[in-house]
Amino acid sequence: MRRDLPLRNLLLPLLGILACQQPAAPATTPPASDPATSPAAAPAPKEAVLLHINDTYRIEGNPEAGEGGMARVRALRTQLEQEHPTLLLTHGGDFLQPSFMSRLYGGDQMVDALNHLDGDGKAFDPRMFVVPGNHEFDKRGMDDGRALDGRVEASGFTWLSASVEFAKGENGEPVVAADNLVPRRLVESGGYKVGLFGLTLDSVQAEYIAAHRDRVAVAKAETAALRAEGADFVIALTHLDMPADQALLTALGAEGPDLILGGHEHNHQDARIGTAAVVKADADAATAAVVRLRKIDGKPQIDWEYVPLKGTSPAPDPALQAVVDGWRKKHEAEFCAKAKEQPACLAGEIGRTSVTLVGEELEIRRFETNLGNLIVDWMLESAKPHGAEVAFYNSGSFRLNRNLAAGPVTRQMIEELFAYPSPLRLIQIDGATLQKVAERSVSDWTGQGHFLQIAGFAFRFDPATGAVTGLSRRTAKGWVAVKPKDRFLAVTESFLVNPARGQDGYTMLTEKMLKKMPEVDLKQQTIERLKAAGAQGVAPTVDGRICNATRPGPCLAVGP
Repeated sequence: MRRDLPLRNLLLPLLGILACQQPAAPATTPPASDPATSPAAAPAPKEAVLLHINDTYRIEGNPEAGEGGMARVRALRTQLEQEHPTLLLTHGGDFLQPSFMSRLYGGDQMVDALNHLDGDGKAFDPRMFVVPGNHEFDKRGMDDGRALDGRVEASGFTWLSASVEFAKGENGEPVVAADNLVPRRLVESGGYKVGLFGLTLDSVQAEYIAAHRDRVAVAKAETAALRAEGADFVIALTHLDMPADQALLTALGAEGPDLILGGHEHNHQDARIGTAAVVKADADAATAAVVRLRKIDGKPQIDWEYVPLKGTSPAPDPALQAVVDGWRKKHEAEFCAKAKEQPACLAGEIGRTSVTLVGEELEIRRFETNLGNLIVDWMLESAKPHGAEVAFYNSGSFRLNRNLAAGPVTRQMIEELFAYPSPLRLIQIDGATLQKVAERSVSDWTGQGHFLQIAGFAFRFDPATGAVTGLSRRTAKGWVAVKPKDRFLAVTESFLVNPARGQDGYTMLTEKMLKKMPEVDLKQQTIERLKAAGAQGVAPTVDGRICNATRPGPCLAVGP
């Protein structure tokens, strides 16, 4: 929604033009002793350098591990700019939501932290670019687009979005619109003109999105437009899954971008497709990708490395760390006051665990874990009186992204684990559909959020072939093979049966399957059960529900 914009936004077109121009020659002749004028001095090689991050949900990163966070990103940028003053900073989407802090502030805290990545929280940064991810469109407080529009306008950097068509409001203007929200931008780095445009996955459902344009057609058109404007390199800043990124480069070939800097996956990964490449970093800035672009004999040369952001390598930038600490202090005070609890309530112990609870994303999004088993077992127990025989829960709905050591479990840990409302739903399902559910769970097995944690059933999975076999369920007579026409009740989260929320690909589940069950909030149930476990605490195990061929262990699956 257009409104009176800050002066920095009104200067955007001029800043973009100036960024693409070479510095003017000095007004005076350097002294003869200046090494730069010596006949032996060679011109500095041209090289565009980019610092890329993606999927950052916590401005503080992971303080327990001393890893990630915006203050370390700022420190790395400062270091790199000493040698590469025209460095570009890019973000592959997913930063406004979801997080514990975003539940109160809707992403304001992240915009503020990102605004400080250039060292000045009030100035516009013409060298920083972001693409909206699917979580920028989370519906909490953003149903009509005004909240998202406000966050775009508050951003001291450029949003690139070429594939999302925003709906128009009553005034005929797009609901989300600002001078710093553009489909593409041309900027200079290291003597090269670099063109960037943005693409977002098309599974997002929001009332203020009118349409998702065909991303292959958009990428082709934006690449052509940027090359016509003189771009030496074209970069697609995307929030797509890795197969979609690779398919885009394969489909377009020479008519597509030279590089994709992406997001959506939470583990760093990369691929080369001909002379082009796809690069993604680890979530929450556990790593940042540093990418270098040159042309050799007219052909693009793309190199990259992943820089871990941990401990004092680099040490957090003090000024930005102070901004982060201020938000954290404010958040705890406001959360505890709203909950009518003591001021330091987040550090309060609500239960204990006698074993390490595994919640780190590359584990809980790829394997059965004891934390996942604990939660889905409690789900199944709560729904058994209503006939439930199996349970499953999306690992992407667990937002903790770390393991919890044996000892106290705090309110902060549980609030971070459940970033979304977590009502449960009872559905009627058959064996054929459960097989499809299991197959979707392990599809694109790279740490995706749609991987399930399960209870009451089991299966075997071979990552080498993608095959899901041995689907079985627990009955009063023991474990039995699931037949396609078997019918039984399952308990799951509301998200997976709500088409308006995207369902993470579980389109085989429909609202027609719903059966009546009293409302159960999984987060509140988890808190109550942790308290009930007493001083001894919980001690969940991994018992062989998802039998992965790459990880030997017990297996409950008995089906063929």
